Amino acid sequence: MDIGKLLTTFGKNRSTMFDEPVAIKSRCLHCGTEMYGRSDKKFCDTRCKNAYHNGETERSRRYRKSVMAAIEVNYAILDDLLKNRQLTVAVEKITPRGFSPNYSTYHRKKYPRDEYGCFDIRYNRSDSRIYNIHRIGPDIGEP
Repeated sequence: MDIGKLLTTFGKNRSTMFDEPVAIKSRCLHCGTEMYGRSDKKFCDTRCKNAYHNGETERSRRYRKSVMAAIEVNYAILDDLLKNRQLTVAVEKITPRGFSPNYSTYHRKKYPRDEYGCFDIRYNRSDSRIYNIHRIGPDIGEP
């Protein structure tokens, strides 16, 4: 076989292989740019990859920060109630102050009621009131 003919044929096949348009496989998850190449490619470049992951981390961080802020407000309100020796309060009186009954750091089913907690302060809750507010001490030490 003639080596020149073989090289010419190889060159033609190779050039036509790269001249044909490649189908769009996917879009960048961050910017939406059409991408060519591997079918499992998710980002068009490292800048988009970093921006996407930083955005995901920031959303998670903001959510955790908002939950902790709500818990801190709850703790401050409960602590204030304890300082004033008020062991029972209507939920409608403390929600305007910022109390969020859905946020607590502790929950335990204790027949016949549920016990909730915010760090070292424990309380029982019904639909209309919060009662039996008390602080646990180091000697009680619940997990």
